[in-house]
Amino acid sequence: MSLKKIGAKVLSKGAMIFSNLWIATLTILKGLDKINLSINEIIVSGVVITAVWTPTFISIIADKIKEKI
Repeated sequence: MSLKKIGAKVLSKGAMIFSNLWIATLTILKGLDKINLSINEIIVSGVVITAVWTPTFISIIADKIKEKI
């Protein structure tokens, strides 16, 4: 199944759910002293996952860049 057939809304929702689970899991692991990442690194990595895999965010960012050019 191609990404175009899945649809932007479903892909965006999946990216947000995954990044939330990513942040929650890494935060728990940090609390248990299993990983040596800072909270900022954990949150930024979750935001980056969402931004990269969410077509809606990518199109919004692209539109803002077009406006500034």
